[in-house]
Amino acid sequence: MEPPERLEDNEELINFLNNKSRKLKRKWRILLIVAIILGATVSSAIAYHAYTTGKKLKGDGSYFFHHPNDYWKYLTAKDKNDIDGDGIPNDIEEKYGLNMFYAGDAGEDWNHNGFTNLHDYQLGLDPTREYPKVFIDLLHKLSANEQKAYCNEFVKNTNLTREGLQQVEFLLSLSDDEFQQALEQGLIANNNWDGDGFSNYFDEFISNLYDPLIPNDRYAILVSDIGFCPTETYWEKHDEAIMNYTVSKDIKRWLIEKEGFPEENIIELGEPANTFENFTKAMDKIAKVSDENDIVYISLVGHGGNGFFCFENKDNPNSWRWYTRISKVLDKINCKALIITIDACYSGSAIEPLSKGKQPRIVMTQTTADRPGGNAELVRYFITGLADPDIDKDGNGFISVKEAFIGARRAIAYNEKMRMKEFRVSKEEIKIPQFADPHNLSDKIYIGDYTEPERDRIIKGLYDWYFWEDGLLSEEETDELLGKLEN
Repeated sequence: MEPPERLEDNEELINFLNNKSRKLKRKWRILLIVAIILGATVSSAIAYHAYTTGKKLKGDGSYFFHHPNDYWKYLTAKDKNDIDGDGIPNDIEEKYGLNMFYAGDAGEDWNHNGFTNLHDYQLGLDPTREYPKVFIDLLHKLSANEQKAYCNEFVKNTNLTREGLQQVEFLLSLSDDEFQQALEQGLIANNNWDGDGFSNYFDEFISNLYDPLIPNDRYAILVSDIGFCPTETYWEKHDEAIMNYTVSKDIKRWLIEKEGFPEENIIELGEPANTFENFTKAMDKIAKVSDENDIVYISLVGHGGNGFFCFENKDNPNSWRWYTRISKVLDKINCKALIITIDACYSGSAIEPLSKGKQPRIVMTQTTADRPGGNAELVRYFITGLADPDIDKDGNGFISVKEAFIGARRAIAYNEKMRMKEFRVSKEEIKIPQFADPHNLSDKIYIGDYTEPERDRIIKGLYDWYFWEDGLLSEEETDELLGKLEN
């Protein structure tokens, strides 16, 4: 077949090519539209992602639009939680003002403590905060693992705890040989070397009757006329029974959780176990394990008369025991100090017989020998007073037995003042706490070393009682009120 002389002469071919051209143009238009739509979609997705990521990381949705290089660093980061890979998470860097897109600031030392920002973070410290010099000095004497062990124990939420600072001061008071021995034995982060619940700092600096290498074990016997109520009817005997039960349980819990008493060292004798025979057995049990370095605390809560305490049943004279006889049972105990609180009517009659014995004794009673008592106020205020910074008279950060009694006396005086005002209680019924310390040890003897920095957090079950707000009279107001009543 002969080809046409001119292309225009082949109408069929021209139509074919024109159709092809139109189809191609239509496809390209579609592809272009799709590309535009896809590009816009991708761009929108990227913009949305950049906005939400910037909002999350920097709190500013426009951040990455102004810092595109940082967005690229984020997209290419191996660990999205640590964009710059410096070992400090993004949120920590943002919290302290470091740059999560710049690894170099991890090696800087913003608080000038001799450690990098990264090392501060690894120890749980704030790289922007200045810590006590003695603490930093101690850390520089330790290996990295020892630093971490110390900070794990004594740094909470980047704050050096009170116990941690006290342990620093104790450690830096050691001789070079003693410090080296502590390092070798792994004792740096142990603030209670003798395991008695008193810190090394307390043993070394607060009272010369304690020693960080000699255990001062602590024991307690808690006697109350209601301590176990098997039935609801039994509970409802009278309000005071429930009060005494609550206090007994709370005192035990407080001694364990706050003051660090071993639970096995506390013997609770609530009804029906509050017999004199069981009390004697409890004394025998403690006598077998206590020594001249130990502290023994005894709380008697119940009914009483002039010269005696009701152990089991106030209506049965066979359960009454003269304080002179109780004193002889106490002689079985070998200890550094025997601390006794008595919440009972006419409990002041116990002062003279119980303050004399084979071991040093400190005796506190809720009231005098000729006045009624009730409501277990003394033990409650005494025990919680051991943690009350408001009654730290000498300002050493710890509450001695003497300070705790003074605080309890002030609290009772406040309550008695309110009772006279609100309930028209006669002056003859007002409780006047009594105290005996023939060996002058009460300002040197401590039941524990716990102090609650916020007084309002002292447990309400122990410290609040009546319908008015808790309060303390000043020592002067207390002396004036109780002095007038006593005279």
